[in-house]
Amino acid sequence: GQGEDRFIVFFGPSRGQGIGNMMFGLLRAHILARRFGRRVCVEWEDFEVAWDYDDEGCADLKPKISLHVWNFGRRNSDEEVEMLLKSPLKSVYMTGNELQDNVRLTGLTWFFDFYSPKPALEALFPEVWPPFVAHIRRGDGGRDIRGVFEYPYDPFPALRRCLKGYVVLSDTTTVYKGLGDSVLSPKKAIPHTIDSKLTDAQKVQTWFEWTLIAKAKKVLRTHSGFSESAIRVSDAQSFQFDNMITIGAVDDPHLGPPADRSFVVLSRERWYTKDRRKSDKHKADFLCLSDLPEIGQKEEMEERVSDSEEEDEEEEEVPLGVRERRKVRKSPLES
Repeated sequence: GQGEDRFIVFFGPSRGQGIGNMMFGLLRAHILARRFGRRVCVEWEDFEVAWDYDDEGCADLKPKISLHVWNFGRRNSDEEVEMLLKSPLKSVYMTGNELQDNVRLTGLTWFFDFYSPKPALEALFPEVWPPFVAHIRRGDGGRDIRGVFEYPYDPFPALRRCLKGYVVLSDTTTVYKGLGDSVLSPKKAIPHTIDSKLTDAQKVQTWFEWTLIAKAKKVLRTHSGFSESAIRVSDAQSFQFDNMITIGAVDDPHLGPPADRSFVVLSRERWYTKDRRKSDKHKADFLCLSDLPEIGQKEEMEERVSDSEEEDEEEEEVPLGVRERRKVRKSPLES
């Protein structure tokens, strides 16, 4: 069929974007491939260090056309995308990060069937995946401070109350120090982005942490493309850390320290619905007060981690297939 002899070759990283945005682009490539009867090949070294897939026919491709599907900067129009992918061109390079708000791919029946972990990544996988995972980002530095860290008081007492029973992941060791032993965590942070200074082992650890999010049943998270891209291929119930609220007057000496009566406020994911304005208007905020049981297999998860409600819209599906990944060429056309 058409899907056997025409290809989209997804290339990453591009335009200085991290894992989250690149994963959005890869997922979009699969949606487009399914729509236009093509197969996806991947040329993204930081992805290929951890994942295998059926790459039959990929190694000999030499695309002469590049397709750019972005939500910023230079991009091809929808008409151009359709024209190129409908054409008899055998292969087209694609870069991009644009994934529609209401798209959620069929998680555990899709990504982990199409892509299989390489041995180094699979060696980190636990026998039992933790059901409750939190991803906390402080921000990208400078003025980029996110979620609970925008609050003027120490957020960690409230986070400790919120996250009992969770495995917590972060790209900053400050979070692990602030939470202490009240949660399970790797203790040593690793960047959740593209970083040429990382070793292959560190890149694999990053993908392990991404997979922990994707395999969870419930996720609490700071706004981040890294965690959102994992949720987009999962069946997890997910909520964002919105802000903090303090009960009573902040300066009332009779009520005790503000940190002791402050709580994390959660909000539902707003990309689930087609009408973002409606979702924002009717956003359901609530306090995070954990009543979760302890995670099963706690000792095993601690060792492995240390080592290294609105209805959803109809979900998209893509072709499946898992085979050994062969080495690919390095540079495409970015024209």
